[in-house]
Order: sequence, then C-alpha cells, then structure tokens
Amino acid sequence: MLELTGADGIMVGRAAQGRPWLFREISHYLETGERLAPPPATEIGSVLMEHLEGLYTLYGSEQGARVARKHIGWTVRELPGGEALPLRGEQDRCRGGAVRSSERLFERLAA
Repeated sequence: MLELTGADGIMVGRAAQGRPWLFREISHYLETGERLAPPPATEIGSVLMEHLEGLYTLYGSEQGARVARKHIGWTVRELPGGEALPLRGEQDRCRGGAVRSSERLFERLAA
C-alpha cells in the first residue's frame, strides 16, 4: 500500500496497545515482505512485568492496579487462557494480586 499510494509512512493506533513488539513486526515486514513469528510467551510476560513495574512506580499500588488491569487485558487478550484471566476481583485491586495473576498465566503458557 505504501508503494501504491506513495505514502511516506503508516500510522499505528490501538493495535499497539499491549503489543509493543508490533513495531518490530512492522519494520521486519517492510524490510523483508515476511511476517515475523509472534513473540514467545516468556518475552510477552517479561515485557508485561516491566511495564507493570513502571505503572506501579508512576501511580502507586492502588491506582497502579486499576490502570494495570486494562494494560494486562490488552497484553493477554490473544493468548490461550488470557480471556479468562480474572482481573476484577479483590485480589487484583492491589499491586501483588494483579502481578500474581499475570505471572500464573505466563507460567502456565511456558509449561
């Protein structure tokens, strides 16, 4: 489409929410014309944990947990079992609960 239209670039919006590796995938496709394999669950989990740490540092434990729920949801939505991840219970209204729920999902995926 870039060649056909002569556009100088592309715009990425909500597709990048929970998928920061999307930019790597786009760059690879534009350079080679080939799609990259999705990142392994271990990489996704590592990126999510780093992201959560930043959210909790910025917002604190309670507010960070509220903000983190949507970021966790975006990240796990396409993973096996991700749609069933409980993120609204009392245990996930604090930093530890949301992190533990996410860690358990990625442990199951890595097994």
